[in-house]
This record gives sequence, C-alpha cells and structure tokens, in this order.
Amino acid sequence: MTSTKGTRWLPLAAVAVLVVVLAASGIIPVWPGLLHLVALPPLDQFADLRLLLVRTASWPQFLILLAVVSAVRVILMAWLLGGLDARRLRFAAVFYAVAFGPVLLATLGDATAYATLYSRAFWPAVALVGLLVLILGSVPWQGGVTLRGAMARAWRRGLRIEVMVPYCAAVLALGALADRAPALTVLLVPASAAATGLTVWAMDRAPLTRPVTAFVAVLVAVTVASVVFVQTRRYDDPEPGSRQAGSLFIMSGINSRSGQGSIHRADVHRLGYECDQVYYFSYAGPGDGQPQRDSTCPIRSGVPYEPADTQRPVEEQVALFAEQTANLQRPLIVAAHSHAAWIAWEAVATGRARVDVLVLVGVFPETSAFRRRTSTDGAGCSATCCGGRRPRPTSSSSPSTPIRPRRGNCSAPRAVHRPFSASRCPGRCVF
Repeated sequence: MTSTKGTRWLPLAAVAVLVVVLAASGIIPVWPGLLHLVALPPLDQFADLRLLLVRTASWPQFLILLAVVSAVRVILMAWLLGGLDARRLRFAAVFYAVAFGPVLLATLGDATAYATLYSRAFWPAVALVGLLVLILGSVPWQGGVTLRGAMARAWRRGLRIEVMVPYCAAVLALGALADRAPALTVLLVPASAAATGLTVWAMDRAPLTRPVTAFVAVLVAVTVASVVFVQTRRYDDPEPGSRQAGSLFIMSGINSRSGQGSIHRADVHRLGYECDQVYYFSYAGPGDGQPQRDSTCPIRSGVPYEPADTQRPVEEQVALFAEQTANLQRPLIVAAHSHAAWIAWEAVATGRARVDVLVLVGVFPETSAFRRRTSTDGAGCSATCCGGRRPRPTSSSSPSTPIRPRRGNCSAPRAVHRPFSASRCPGRCVF
C-alpha cells in the first residue's frame, strides 16, 4: 500500500485528532508535553514513554500499551515514508528500536526529576532529548534503504540542520506558549502536528550546498549559548517563611543515625521555625541530647542512636514516638521521612500520639509525599498524596517483628501492622 500526495498526511492528522479527543475527554493529562505526541521522531517516543510511565498502574499494563503505541508509531512513520510495505515497516521498527534505549534513559531522568523536584536530574534529561532529536530527527527522511545508510546520508547532509533548527525553535515556542497559557494546550496540538508535517515535507527538498559548515556553525553557536546560560543562570534564595507557632518534630528514616539523615539537613528557618522550636526524634529513646552533625539545629533531646536502633520492633518505636512528642508545645508539626512515616502514622492513627499536622515524605517507592491533617476535634482526617498511587494496606504480620531494610524500598512494610488501612482514617485521599 503506497501513500500519495493527497493521502500522505491523513494518518498524522488522525493522530492529532485522537490526541485532542483523549485530552479533551480527560483520558490523558493536559500538559505542555502533550504537543510532543504528534512531534517528529524520536520526540514522539519520548512523549509516549513519559505518559505511560506515570499513567499505567502496573508493568504488564505498561508493556502492553507500549507495544500497541509502538506499533502505531511504526505504521505512521512507514506511511509518511511512502507506504506500508515490508521495507518501510522494517525501517521504522528498527529506527524506534535503536532509539528506545537512550529515549527511555531520558524519560526516566525526566520522571525522576519531577518526582523528586531535582533540577540536576532534569537538565541532563532535557539535554539528552535535545541531542537525540538533533541527531536522529532527520534520519528517517533521507531516503536510505537501511537505517545505517540513512544515518550516513544524514551526517553527510549536516543532519539537515537548516530544517531541524527551525523545527526545534517551533517546538520550543509552542511548548512555552502551552506552559504560559495552559488553556491553549489542546488547541496547540494541531499546530504541533502541522510543524511536524512541514518538517517532513522540507526534508524532501534539496539540502544545503555546504551542510557540514552550517552544522558546525550551529553547533558552535549552541555550545556558546549553553555555556553562557549555565554560567549566568542564578536562582534567588527563597524568602524565610513567616514565623510559626508551636513545635516542629523531625524524624529521620531507617539506617540513619543521630544528626545524619536526609531530613536532618532541612533548613527549618525557611519554614518559619527557630531552633528552640525544633526537636529531633531518637530511635534510642528520650534523653538530654544528640550529636548535631548534619542537622540544621542543635539536637537538645533524645539519646544518641545508631542505624541498628532504627531496626527495633515497630511497637517499641511507636511507643518512643508517643513519649517524645507528649509534652511538646502545640501546635505540633511532625515531618517524618521514609520509614519514620510508618511509625508516626501508626502512633497517630491509633490514638497513641496527638499531632496537629503530620507530613509524611517518601512513604512508598512510588510516592513522593503524603500529608495528613487531623480535624480540630480529632475525629477525622483528610489526606493529600503527591506524585503516587493510593496507599495500600500492608500485610498483617506481627508488629513486634524487627525492621529489616530491603533494597528498593523505604523500609520493610511487612513489619508494620496495617498502619494505612482505611479503617484507621475515615477521611479522603486526594491525588
């Protein structure tokens, strides 16, 4: 089956319409990356993987949908190349297979950056995506029979830099507009598809007479601009928060020690607290103080503890939490990281400790934060989960079981006796 001038662009238009319908109906989220679903390969593959990674509920579902979407991408590329025959289908399949590894790496970096709000993972992912688009974006449209031949021809033609630079500029402009005006995002999908179609059409035109010279000039300009951007980029320090009343109680996770844990480095002053309002949990029990080490404030209470103390039975840890928070000034804010979140929730949900606001950070591998606020009468609660799935009850093994850290998880949930069961908290969870 061969495409003609009149039918060549119909599948691309159909994909654009499908994306608009899915986004307008709420089946897929509306975000600036929506425009990349109709972008030039391999940017379209990057958008597919981003969407599937965050929207699928299991690995089997992810793999099945990935296979379906990949088949659609292969068919679309083959049609744009001239028709659905074995050679074009094979070429498209090989192209996406070769691009899959580095594109997946960029996708994972991007997802990690957004989940952890960590810019040092975001910018390498963006750079990798940009590099892949620049290197591979022109390859399918150079008329080669094999992928190797098409790549060689693309390099000889300077990666068709005279076409790719305007296309990348159009993609960035559309993305910036979608970011500034989210209400326009869905309406910009056809514009993104049109930019893709025009770029494919422009690839059919004769290349520059000195493509390598043009490519080197653009590469030098981009490198200089990138260096200037990185060296001159500055971020204003956030302003300290307004002065807070009461106490802030900080709990570090499993395998931490006194004064050494990720949450110990939290700048409590930016949250509006002075050091005399801040307390740190000790897995070894109440006492007169612990080594400060990496902590923002001196640790004025608790017995010094070592990583082995964090693996004590859950019931003992819950009792220690209740004892160490009993006499703190209200309102009491508890910030618990990783494994400590399970201990704090167990104590509060069972009524053994009274806390005004409980902030649970990194409770599950797939959850970046969980927040619970008790009502004024203590009768109910509401919760907000950020960046993860609904919490599931853990197994019902004995809470006297010692905690054993496991690779790939925040702690060992089997040692906790259903701390997140719905019966403990008659509130709601908003995602």
